[in-house]
Amino acid sequence: MNFINEIVPQEDIDRFNLDALWNRFNPDSNPVPNDIFYHDWTVDREANCWFMPISIVKDEEESDANLPVYTNEYIFILHYKGRNIEVHLRKNREESSTDYRESPCYVVWELESLSSESIETETVKEILKEALRVYGIKGIVFQVKNTIVKCEF
Repeated sequence: MNFINEIVPQEDIDRFNLDALWNRFNPDSNPVPNDIFYHDWTVDREANCWFMPISIVKDEEESDANLPVYTNEYIFILHYKGRNIEVHLRKNREESSTDYRESPCYVVWELESLSSESIETETVKEILKEALRVYGIKGIVFQVKNTIVKCEF
């Protein structure tokens, strides 16, 4: 696959109804569209496949109304074969770099769950690995030279 990181063009935001998708996963945030938010994704246009960060799981026990506390579990959407697959990944804090000046810089992901077991799970996992390697530290938002992405799944 030929993934690239980019800001999502408005036509794709409309085509895939990304504002509604974002708002569904982020009910406590300011609804999008708004003046400060933009969607970013890792996309393979030829394959009509994309991978997008959508939310971080909140630690309900540690959070309160004024100060949310987040876990190291992230929710992404993988759009594959016309379907949105909810992907829960956990960043391994012990093995991932905390200082982005390190070279190489490591990001280690563990798969928590996929929302759809009915489509080729092993194929989906391989596509996820490819997308994560391109996504790097944080897609188009933030990259570090010499980043090594490891997928422990």
